[in-house]
Order: sequence, then C-alpha cells, then structure tokens
Amino acid sequence: DNTDVENQKEMLSRTIEVYNKMKAEHSVLSGQEDIPFAALIAISNGVIDTMLNRAEDCYKLLKESFKLSKKDILNVSRILSLNDGTADELSDAFLKIYNALKDNKLAIKGTQMMILSVLAKMNPDTDELLPQIKDNEQMLTNIKGFHGALGLSSMNRRMYAGAITALNNSQGEMSVEGTVMSSVMSVIISIEMVAIMLMYIPVIS
Repeated sequence: DNTDVENQKEMLSRTIEVYNKMKAEHSVLSGQEDIPFAALIAISNGVIDTMLNRAEDCYKLLKESFKLSKKDILNVSRILSLNDGTADELSDAFLKIYNALKDNKLAIKGTQMMILSVLAKMNPDTDELLPQIKDNEQMLTNIKGFHGALGLSSMNRRMYAGAITALNNSQGEMSVEGTVMSSVMSVIISIEMVAIMLMYIPVIS
C-alpha cells in the first residue's frame, strides 16, 4: 500500500544519505561494497550523524591495534555504532572478546571480525561466550563442508560458530535493536558466503 511505498522511499533516501556521508568521510576505504552497512544504519532508529560519529570514534580507537586491517575495523566500527553506549565502551567490549578468543586459540581476524561486534553487544561476558563458541565450532567441525582441504577455513568456521552463539543469545529478543542485529548477522554471513564462493571458483572450474 501507499504506506509501505513511502517507508521504502524513506529507507532508500536514508541509505543514500548514509552512504554519501560514509564515502565523504573515508573516500579510499569506502565503496559500493559498503552499501549494506549504510542500509543497516538507515533501518535503525538512531540519528544518522550520531551513529556515524560514533562509528568514527570507534574506528579511531581501534585502528592502531589493527594497522593491517583498517578496512575490516572500519566495518566493525560501523556495526558497533548501531549500539547504544560510548565509543570507549563499545570499543572496549569488542577488544575484550577479540583478545579472549585470541588468548584461547580461537582467534577471529579479518572480515570475520564483524561477528564480534554483534557478540560484544549481545553478551559481553567472555567467560560465558567462550565455551559456547568453542562448542559450536566443534559441532561444525563434525559437519561435512566445514572442515578438510575443500571445507571452510578455521577462521570462517569460527565466524559461523560466533554467529550461532549470537543467535542463541538473542532468542526471544523482539525489540527493534534485536531485529537490526539479526539483519547485521544476515549481512555478515552473506558477505562471507560470497567471499568463499569466489575463493573456490577456480577449484570448481
């Protein structure tokens, strides 16, 4: 109906606004591949400038620790910006789970780090999350396609284990924030699936 059409037009307009501002802030690091992140910010209930400023503050706090992964950390920061809290609080929550996984030989790096932004907000208790992620990774290891020479890499497997953990920790969450976080996970998984498919095209052909 007319209401749905108007809502779609508004979301499209907000997405374009967010993307243009992202591109203006980081002309080199931002491109069309970031449109999904612009859409995630657009569909949330937050003020666009507030979220983008929060993302930039998170990026400034995190980039020195990930000098070789600035693009990945920029995406991490954009997802963190969807949450309430200060940049310091959000960045600390991300680093806490990142370092906990690294210290327990479950490191998640590169583009897969985005899932940690979701986990950091849903449940910042690393003592509770670590066993869940470890168990979920072990479960995936026993499934065909998630291990072996032509299976997923350990990094991708851990990312999926993190996604399962995040879903388990969000059961019953019906708020707008919960809906946005579910959308975030869908985007992350879609991005990773495309990357995996591109990686295996030479093998398949």
